[in-house]
Amino acid sequence: MTKNINQVKYDTFRADLLIQIEYASRGRYCLPFYDEYAKIFPESNEPLKEIYKGKDLRGKKVLTVGASGDHPLVSILCGATDIDVFDINRLSEYFIGLKCAAVKGLDFEGFCRVFNFSKNIKPTDLIGLYEKVQFHLPPDVRMFWDYFYDPQNIGRLKYLFFKSYKEVVPSVNGRAAYVDKRNFGELKERIYNANINFIHSDIRDLPEVLDETYDHINLSNIIFCYLPEDTSCMDTANELKGFINPGGDMYCSYLFQRQLNSKRISYLKALQAESQNVEGSRQFFGIKKKGKILVYNK
Repeated sequence: MTKNINQVKYDTFRADLLIQIEYASRGRYCLPFYDEYAKIFPESNEPLKEIYKGKDLRGKKVLTVGASGDHPLVSILCGATDIDVFDINRLSEYFIGLKCAAVKGLDFEGFCRVFNFSKNIKPTDLIGLYEKVQFHLPPDVRMFWDYFYDPQNIGRLKYLFFKSYKEVVPSVNGRAAYVDKRNFGELKERIYNANINFIHSDIRDLPEVLDETYDHINLSNIIFCYLPEDTSCMDTANELKGFINPGGDMYCSYLFQRQLNSKRISYLKALQAESQNVEGSRQFFGIKKKGKILVYNK
């Protein structure tokens, strides 16, 4: 959906302000994780490769979190062509647009160079890769990124992204199934037939703004990481059950190992959500940790 030019200009201004704050404080100022204008997650911290292993979304209507863009891209790889993504962070929409355009405009090696945020890549090389991508961008998304991929601004662009994962998690390679040379080629073919619609909304407001039903919903780890630890998380998930088509499912939450004893699990189990083990989960300093995903089947 093409935005009003004034909206794009304001979004660009707010993103640039985030960069200025982060740059000036050298990361010492704690910016909010969950806000209308927040830094961008460059990649998912969930083992999406394992979570979606064998998942068939052909002909299915999907609703998923926007965040890093990995969730909708993995959905496309699984066959989905009609995808709604939601996020409270307005900047997520621009990043998803950039990632989708990069899939279309770059080869596998070029894509990894851009989105691994390699310390070895020169700003001039990054701009060169962007020039291969920009013609695949919608006009409003291109207007946003043209500002940041300008030679005067490119050096500060890294401050727009969270980088904590890079300190404890291996590179993006392998965490999402599409970051594999063969799968990337398949995604490159499928993405032209996919439609991604962005819904700017807090997860708690979703039931009020949705006007469609879905065959698959993925709430990522929002409920456990960002909502208050009370029954409101169950209320939100419970309301969203009403938007699942018969035979559909909802991934209520991904749980890191440290969260497995949280009382929120009992809340979500009250929704008749099943707990499923996920192998190859988050790794800290080379140590594999098992996680779980809570799935509601309708």
